[in-house]
Amino acid sequence: MKYLKKYVVPTLIAAALFSTAGVSAEAKGKGFKDVPNNVDYYHTVQKLVNFKIIGGYSDGTFKPGNYVTRGQAASMIARILGVDLKNVKDPGFKDVSTAYTHYPAIAKLTEVGIFDANEKFNPNRQLTRAEMADILVNAFKLESVVLQSYDDVNKDSDYYQVIGTIGALDITRNVGKFRPEDGVKRANFAVFIERVINFKRNDNKYDDIWDSWGTWDNKGVIKPPKDADDDPKPNIDPKPSEDAQKVEDLKKAIKDVVDNLEDAQEEIDDILENLEEAIEEDDDDDIEEEKDNLSKALKNLDAFIQDAEEVLETAQKANYSELQSNEDQLENAIRKANKAAKEAYAQTFDKEYYEEILEEALEDLEDAIDDAERSLKNNGLSVLKRDYKALESALKDAEKTFESYEDSNVDSLDDEAKDLEEAIEEAEELIKEVEETLEDKLDNQVEYFEDLFDNILDELDEAVDNKDKSDIYDAQERLEAEIENAEKLQKDYSDLDIKALDNEKETLQVAIQKAKDELKNSK
Repeated sequence: MKYLKKYVVPTLIAAALFSTAGVSAEAKGKGFKDVPNNVDYYHTVQKLVNFKIIGGYSDGTFKPGNYVTRGQAASMIARILGVDLKNVKDPGFKDVSTAYTHYPAIAKLTEVGIFDANEKFNPNRQLTRAEMADILVNAFKLESVVLQSYDDVNKDSDYYQVIGTIGALDITRNVGKFRPEDGVKRANFAVFIERVINFKRNDNKYDDIWDSWGTWDNKGVIKPPKDADDDPKPNIDPKPSEDAQKVEDLKKAIKDVVDNLEDAQEEIDDILENLEEAIEEDDDDDIEEEKDNLSKALKNLDAFIQDAEEVLETAQKANYSELQSNEDQLENAIRKANKAAKEAYAQTFDKEYYEEILEEALEDLEDAIDDAERSLKNNGLSVLKRDYKALESALKDAEKTFESYEDSNVDSLDDEAKDLEEAIEEAEELIKEVEETLEDKLDNQVEYFEDLFDNILDELDEAVDNKDKSDIYDAQERLEAEIENAEKLQKDYSDLDIKALDNEKETLQVAIQKAKDELKNSK
């Protein structure tokens, strides 16, 4: 379920809401014993601490490897924006009490639209990288004509736009995969925040509060050029200049993707020449090496074609007449690239090649299916997790192999391809069955701990009412032990990226946190 809302704080509202009072540059830097001065993020952490954006712990640590929760993220963003946290409207989240540490920030950011007002906020759940992208884009009004694409972020994802934006603006520097469901560590979050503020201070827009942070870097307070202070001339529409900038941005984007396509095709031509020489010399090692090189080069070309198609779509939607010739050039480049890719596949990967990879993919997938079916019968969690991951990996490889064969000019291996297709369908059904089994197992275990916590807490309440110190101690000791067991269960499932488990994971987290809070209050 998605909890963040696509929202940009308008400039006029921002002027009323934003204040730098909570982000002082006068606070002295504080050293942390777990942030040595030789780590990459040392200066970043010091800077954010000086500006009171992020803080440390009472034991003198920063805990850079700890994951940021949704509640903590809300407070840090609120500090950066300088919003008024004294006068807030209750958003009505069932799991966020008014006494909660991060309540004011959550309430205010929900009020201005950065968060959605849903039934629950899940403040103690780890912030995902996708949610982080959404917060940064909407809180800081980040925009980009071109989007960065990632292998693990589909176009139909709710987060596709915001993830592509922070990638294009170099806020995140991942290549290939973004890992949208991963958590965000405190050190990483600090780095992202610094990059965003650096970007805002260098964006040639002079209505941002961050331009006034004169001690942020060595640039001082950033002011508009002198001619920007002149009285505005009457009847001048700023839209043409904005359009002109967008046209220039799109022209540059088109040039970049065309260059990428041409470079990739040149690389493929060189590899094909080398492959031809290797075949003439009957050098098996060189033949395999060049085939491997060609496979990688074709994957790169496919990625560049996808990027080019996205840029073309963006340019066509913008509908600027000045871009017509550029769009024609890009369309032609895409056609040539697709043709080059098809010819390369046809020239290189023959029947023997596809026969080999189809057979290998089928064997690997059938082995993974057999292992997963055995694990379902044994019902052991660790083995089931292991074989689920192996099946998922084998399925992805098989799907890629099948798609590669379908795209090729080889048409004499339809029986082999059909066998693989049927195995893929069987694996997909088995994965659903394994996921349902894992969901049932976790659901039962979560219910067990919820009931157990309730029983122990009832005993603890009764002991407190009776002022029986011995019973209080026994109940506290039992509760601590069961919290530890519940956290072990939580860890067992933490590395499984299965959406069907999300509700159970959240329920378990809430139960653990409630038990911890009650235990703390009882002491």
